[in-house]
Amino acid sequence: MSLITLTDISVAFGAVTVMTGVDLRIEARDRLAIVGGNGAGKSSLLDVIAGVAAPAAGRVERERGLITGYLPQEAPEPVAPTVLAEAMASRADIAALREEMERLERRMAADHGDAGALERYGEAQHRYEGLGGFDLEARARAALGGLGLDEAAQARHPRELSGGQVRRLEMAKLLLQNADLMLIDEPTNHLDLAAIEWLEEFLGGVPAALVLVSHDRRFLDRVCSSVLELAHGIAEQYPGNYTQYARLRRERRARRTKEFAEQQAYIAHQEEFIRRYKAGQRAKQARGRQTLLDRLERVAPVLEEDRPHLRFAPAPASGGLLRASDLVAGRGGPLVFLERATLAPRDRVAIVGPNGCGKSNVADAITWVMGEQSAKSLRGDKMEDVISNGSDVRKASASAEVRLRFSGFLKTVSGPAFPSEPGLDTAAGEGRANGNGHGNGHGNGNGHHHHVVEGGHGHEPGAAVLGVDAIIQSAAREI
Repeated sequence: MSLITLTDISVAFGAVTVMTGVDLRIEARDRLAIVGGNGAGKSSLLDVIAGVAAPAAGRVERERGLITGYLPQEAPEPVAPTVLAEAMASRADIAALREEMERLERRMAADHGDAGALERYGEAQHRYEGLGGFDLEARARAALGGLGLDEAAQARHPRELSGGQVRRLEMAKLLLQNADLMLIDEPTNHLDLAAIEWLEEFLGGVPAALVLVSHDRRFLDRVCSSVLELAHGIAEQYPGNYTQYARLRRERRARRTKEFAEQQAYIAHQEEFIRRYKAGQRAKQARGRQTLLDRLERVAPVLEEDRPHLRFAPAPASGGLLRASDLVAGRGGPLVFLERATLAPRDRVAIVGPNGCGKSNVADAITWVMGEQSAKSLRGDKMEDVISNGSDVRKASASAEVRLRFSGFLKTVSGPAFPSEPGLDTAAGEGRANGNGHGNGHGNGNGHHHHVVEGGHGHEPGAAVLGVDAIIQSAAREI
């Protein structure tokens, strides 16, 4: 029997039906991706599969004794004072048995002759051991450690974690469920490159069936073996990973477009015959053709994809948007030091680095500086050394009331951030960093500046960056 069978499922938001007629079987060790545009109902269908929401119509059948682990897109509020305790609290069944055993222990301590309590205690202890209650803490520590949350992080309150670290905690909670079926909504959200690669490798080896909702095509290529597409209220399943799905989808759409055009031409020809001869000597033949048209199963037209239409109002030209030196960023204290930073019109900048190293702090500091200097920018004035020693940024950042404990020191060099991988084009640019870490980026003739800002400590190449002209790579260093 299949782990889960969906039959003629409909999903609705209030009076609006999002999808109808969904039929799906999930077998052991399946690797299924659910894809579709925003609002297509991907997360809602995942809720139905998980059993946290009921379908508007249809039937859901689950294998008896099926254990389902579900990682929703948004993390729930923490219920424990530490990361380790939060991970352990995810096993509510083990916690309930522990409470029952403690209650029976108090009862037996008060009445040594209570044979009924002793028998029930033995049964609870047997179930507790079978669920892995005695080694739950060891398994929780191992799962958290494998996801990059060390002992110091495990002792912190969950609210002190960064977005990526919270996602790792939620993933560890999922792994502790020993589930037969794992449902994961946007698994790569807030994860850095190293964590995504770890997750790809881990999911490739788990025995559980997987159902994933993600917009990360590279991740889906490496993890999934079939794709369920939701579009225009209809679900269609394709074999293979995302790349194979995209190819098959194009072929299927082209075939249906051709079939629709051919059928429309046939219908038009028959209707013209009926119109011409319905009242003449060939009226009987015309009526026969009308009967055939009435019984004809019509090919549905291929609906156009909804694509966003973006328009940007023209902005006044500016000689330079940002030029800063010795910029210090941090919330609640100095966290990241940037020796020199220049942001010019038409630059494309990506800020990358491991979780907790200060990427958002750099972005916040640059946003604040640009906000303070917006009047100058609009007039097109050149901004020479907006920040000389970072003191203004430190004062502005200290009001954010967010505590982080990592520091990254950045230096400027020129050239691609990472070696290229097959099929990906890295930002081009050549040059060497000089002795003080200040690089010499080069334009490419179209107004784009190619320069790279990388971590001054512990930079690890190994991933290609597509479509950027400048990279800020901040390396984590504890202070």
